Amino acid sequence: MPDIFNYINQKEHPQSKYQAIVQGIQDAIEAEAILKGDPLPSVNRFIQKLGIARMTVVKALNILKERGIIYSEDKVGYFIKDVNLERKRKVFLFLNAFDSHHQTLYNCIIDHIDPRQISIDLFFHHCNPLIFRSVLNENLGSYGLYIISGFCDPNLRSLLDRIPSRKLLQIIRSPALEGVDCFIRRFELPGHSHICMDNNPFKHILTGNSIFKETVFNA
Repeated sequence: MPDIFNYINQKEHPQSKYQAIVQGIQDAIEAEAILKGDPLPSVNRFIQKLGIARMTVVKALNILKERGIIYSEDKVGYFIKDVNLERKRKVFLFLNAFDSHHQTLYNCIIDHIDPRQISIDLFFHHCNPLIFRSVLNENLGSYGLYIISGFCDPNLRSLLDRIPSRKLLQIIRSPALEGVDCFIRRFELPGHSHICMDNNPFKHILTGNSIFKETVFNA
């Protein structure tokens, strides 16, 4: 059986070690390194290999239990319950504010998803670097897709770079990261504050059927 600890990258989540465990186990499932019914290492083994506190390991395992990914048997251990990670995809929507542009964007997303398959959590950073860093760090590794509205800050790139590129969608006038999916805000005529998107790409992006490398909307 492959070593599950090869998939746990604590450097990607330096301030949230439990998220490194959550993401690592999910990555191992996606890579088919562990299958339905397979046992996970014991809590003591996690502590020994990763050098972290027991409560941190338990917190990570409880998150996976709440998501229906693993289950536990008393005095036996933890096991993989479900390998269908896309059963209900969680989306992290991080906006600077809820102005008319972002409200249109939000409505566009909501109108084209199936709530039985996708859940969206909405956060705001108000272009505040401290809030942006705090909220993002707290939620790294907990979502299948991150939709983020950026702003001008020298540390923005390094923060976004911690999100796997396949899970990041930028909403920004000029992308902070090259080669990552993005929506580019185009400011053209006064009074034009609608979103213009052919066939609404959110439907495809959120269901994982396809990814658009660059989609332009007017704002």
